[in-house]
Amino acid sequence: MVGTVRKDEEASVSGPDVRKEDIGEKAEKPQKSSPGNRAGTLIYAAVCLLIGLLALILTLVYVHLNSPEKRIEYRLTEGFEYLKSHDCNKAAKAFEEAIAIDPRDPVAYQALTDAYIGIDKPGRLKDLKEDASEELAETDYEHLKTYITDALETLILEEKRKEDPERVLEYVDILRAIDNKKADELSSGMSSQ
Repeated sequence: MVGTVRKDEEASVSGPDVRKEDIGEKAEKPQKSSPGNRAGTLIYAAVCLLIGLLALILTLVYVHLNSPEKRIEYRLTEGFEYLKSHDCNKAAKAFEEAIAIDPRDPVAYQALTDAYIGIDKPGRLKDLKEDASEELAETDYEHLKTYITDALETLILEEKRKEDPERVLEYVDILRAIDNKKADELSSGMSSQ
C-alpha cells in the first residue's frame, strides 16, 4: 500500500493547524525579482543618490557664499561701485557693514575713509581711527593712520588753495586728534604763508 494514504496519516502530515483542503496547495515561495524590478530598484537608488549629492552641493555652495570672507568681499565690491558712481552715503554704509562683519579688515577702514571724505564728514575720521586702534593689528593701524592723515592733508591743501581758513582750521583740528605732530607741521606752514 505504498500509493495510498490513510486518513490518519493524512491528518498527521497536515498537523493540527493545517486544514485538509490546504494539504494539496503549494506553499508560497518568495518571489524572485524580475529584471524589471531590479532595474526599477537601481533607478530609485540612483535618483536618491543624485538628490543627496545635489543637496550636499547646494549646502556647500550656500555655506561658501555666506562665509564672512564672501560677505565682506561683496560689501567692499558694492561700496567701491558706489564710490565710482559718487554715491558716498551708500558707499559708507556698505563699508560700515563690511567692518561690522570683520572689524579687523584694514581695506574696509581705508575705503570708509574715502567715503567719509566724499560725503564731507571728515569729523567721523576721529571715531574711525579710534575704532581701528582697538581692532586692527598694529601695522594695519599705523597704515590706516597714515592713510587718514594723508587724506586730511590733501583736504587741508585744497582748502588753502580755495582760501577758506575756517575749513582749513576744521581739518587741522581733526588731524590734530589723529596725528598731533602732522597737524603742528601743517599749522606752522599756514602761519608762515
